[in-house]
Amino acid sequence: MSKTASSCEELNFGKYHVDAIAVSPDDRVVIAASSLTTNVWDGVLQVVRWPGADSASGVEVQASFATATGNAAVAWLTDDSLAAGGDDGTVSIWTLPPAGHTALGGVQVPPVKLAAHAGAVTCVGVSGGVNGAQLASASLDGTARLWDASAGKSGAVRSLEHVSDQSWCATHVHALVWAEEHGLATAASDGVLRWWDTRAARPLAGQCSAETGAALLSLAASTETAQHYVGTEAGGVLLVDRRKPDGPLITSRPHTAPVCALQMGPPAAAAGGGGGGGGGGKPRLATASDDCTVCLLAAHDLRSELRLAAHDDFARCLGWLATPAPGGGAALLSGGWDKRLMRHTLQL
Repeated sequence: MSKTASSCEELNFGKYHVDAIAVSPDDRVVIAASSLTTNVWDGVLQVVRWPGADSASGVEVQASFATATGNAAVAWLTDDSLAAGGDDGTVSIWTLPPAGHTALGGVQVPPVKLAAHAGAVTCVGVSGGVNGAQLASASLDGTARLWDASAGKSGAVRSLEHVSDQSWCATHVHALVWAEEHGLATAASDGVLRWWDTRAARPLAGQCSAETGAALLSLAASTETAQHYVGTEAGGVLLVDRRKPDGPLITSRPHTAPVCALQMGPPAAAAGGGGGGGGGGKPRLATASDDCTVCLLAAHDLRSELRLAAHDDFARCLGWLATPAPGGGAALLSGGWDKRLMRHTLQL
């Protein structure tokens, strides 16, 4: 069967461009959005619940938190709390209102502020290891920092320093992803993908991009824990393996501009129970780029399967819904600098 897609706008954030989204297992979506007014950034974090495939109701806004800075990253921390990375270098932990209540127009519970970064926070990620959740954040200051998420302590537990071989060149950390309880991968502006055992002071290994001089901007974990997908500033997507440091296993160039987001999926439920990827159990990789498009790649060989002219400005974030789209098919969300959150229904 040929692969097809249809797209529609679900939400429009007016003056705010959409920078990051995170989807919970029960299809609650938190959207991080920002706006530059004169010379001051501000933002909003909005939590919505997606309707079921057979529901006649629309998207329900459950909470909306105004922020004094722009928001470049967001992640679910627990069922009722989320972590957001701000342009002021702080990580904020927000608690959702109790069931039956909303934070719309009411008094907001002040967030827990984790302040350690000296530059804007570019990404946040949560590990659900056997010893409890651990929160990681990364920044333009060249560090990734680990926090005790369950304790909500204001001081970082660990700092992972990213030092470039070219000491005169500052290193910005753009993306991170947890591979296992103590395993973290980070992607940086010096074109090096680093793997960390978070109990050690230095990275286990580094691997350079195949595209000389191209910063690494986005990451996604493969079904194989030693492998990761990497999006580059030059529009490329790489499949790399930390056990094979000689270079990427596979390279592809689906975009003509920086690849800002990668997401493995769709969930098995959304794909009709197809073994974690749909289409006969084949996993896919969704990509979003500053060329305003969203692509769907075959995860095993990075072959392009679909291209969506999704946005009128930079496409910056992605998320798969667990619930099938109305009428069947997998549902992929994308957000961009055109202020829109789009839903793409994919027949795989």
